[in-house]
Amino acid sequence: MAASSLFANWGSGAGGSVATGSFHSFGTGQVEMRRENLVIRLYRDRANVEIDYILHNSGPAIDVKAGFPSLGVKLEDVAHHEIEDYAIFADERAVPFTVETGDPAPFKSLYEAKFRRMGEMDEYPPDKRPELLEWLASTVHFDAGQSRHIHIQYESLYAYCFGGYSDDSDTCDDRFAYVLSTAAAWKGPIGDGKVTIEAVTVDPDRIMISPAKPFQRSGKTFTWGFHKLKPTDADNILVSMGNHSSSIADYDENDPPAGQEDFSYYVFKAGRYFYLHRFFTAHSEPAASEPTAPKVRKPVDDFGWRSVNSPGIGESITLTLTKHKAVDQLVS
Repeated sequence: MAASSLFANWGSGAGGSVATGSFHSFGTGQVEMRRENLVIRLYRDRANVEIDYILHNSGPAIDVKAGFPSLGVKLEDVAHHEIEDYAIFADERAVPFTVETGDPAPFKSLYEAKFRRMGEMDEYPPDKRPELLEWLASTVHFDAGQSRHIHIQYESLYAYCFGGYSDDSDTCDDRFAYVLSTAAAWKGPIGDGKVTIEAVTVDPDRIMISPAKPFQRSGKTFTWGFHKLKPTDADNILVSMGNHSSSIADYDENDPPAGQEDFSYYVFKAGRYFYLHRFFTAHSEPAASEPTAPKVRKPVDDFGWRSVNSPGIGESITLTLTKHKAVDQLVS
């Protein structure tokens, strides 16, 4: 049976944030980073990040320009938003920032090794690939001998990639990368540092952290403490979510029910194979408070249901199999 033209030889794609990183100073050799406390909270599709710094000016009064790096891929038809809801505070007061373009060349290893599949980027020559470095730049004043508390917070969508031929597919592990090495631009080493990674809604048993050796685990939390560290590329942090999956289409030679796809999938995920069965019909029931309102509807892509104008409380969906199959689990 021939594959539909929609899926035939569909290639590959990628998205999300390649990497973010530590606060980086420009043109000052007198301000020290005495402390960096990094907290990374891992959710299903993104990381929530908060960083607290203590910066100390060891010289005369100075206006310090510094930036937070955001690495991504800028494709012509895709808006570039690698970091969301970015905010910076100095001693609890908001500081404005501007977006400046930088040179991504020093970070090539993050693109090529850590984020291996670039999808549409394969079409570009190596010297013209649209890797992008943006600095979220701010200026902070320091009096002579002053120490200041800098707080940064943001969200970052995980880097992801997928590909395949015809109806088969392969999806790589979601990744979050934090470039600790950019903190080396401050005077001297980082005095004291702590990295905390919390697996909030992801499985802590499946995530993989590099470098692995310095991290200690307790339940869903991984921590790394250090003292007087001048970070290098070897200290950059990569978190892989361990959610790689692949699927092989299974065609049905019989006539499918009206409105049904003519194939399902064998899927390999988390070390096991299972059969993704989509031969069913679905009926939704709205909340009892508004019995006539169609609160739940199926989107046009035919792959899922979602609630409309409602948090979904009190609603239900009934699935009726159109073919007899043993059901092991429902996935979303």
